[in-house]
Amino acid sequence: RGAFLTTFILAGIAGNVAFQRFGTARYGLGASGSLCGLIGFELIAYLRMRKIRKFRTLLRSAFGILVLGAVIPGVGNSAHAGGMAAGMLVA
Repeated sequence: RGAFLTTFILAGIAGNVAFQRFGTARYGLGASGSLCGLIGFELIAYLRMRKIRKFRTLLRSAFGILVLGAVIPGVGNSAHAGGMAAGMLVA
């Protein structure tokens, strides 16, 4: 429970910083950076537990999120990437 909340908050902060620094979108709103942080955290957790099938499935989803963010105009993909990286570091 504590790891979940810590990851969510730190990934949100990191996603926000990444969006402010590298973002090209005009506005940033929502909690997608935090949610991507939880995905990053879970990716590392699956690797540590050697659950390779679950890891690959989640990795495909994470890749899909980043690709869609890059393709759809106005999406703060830098927040997604920053949050995901923070989640991986917290794990």
